[in-house]
Amino acid sequence: MRIFSCKDPNVDVIYVCPFTMTAEVYKYYMKILELVEVEDPSKRFHLVVPENYTKFHENMSLAQALSYSPKAIKQINNLIADRQAYIVPGKISNFDIKLSI
Repeated sequence: MRIFSCKDPNVDVIYVCPFTMTAEVYKYYMKILELVEVEDPSKRFHLVVPENYTKFHENMSLAQALSYSPKAIKQINNLIADRQAYIVPGKISNFDIKLSI
């Protein structure tokens, strides 16, 4: 899983998902990261949900909805700050490329 990239102390993971995870699922992820010895996983693994995904999900991919979700984009920009970052998409589309620029 890509979340294990957090094992590298120089890497944080921003996971964009189409819905808010339940508290139980989030705790599960945190516990897994603790078990693989990720230091302070709640500061290294971040969830971002595009606020407009529910409005567009039937007609748009997650990347498209993210590009039309200014709050989520701002949240990602704040998490990245001035650091280098890259996108690891499941299936590459033009919207993934647009978001990465």
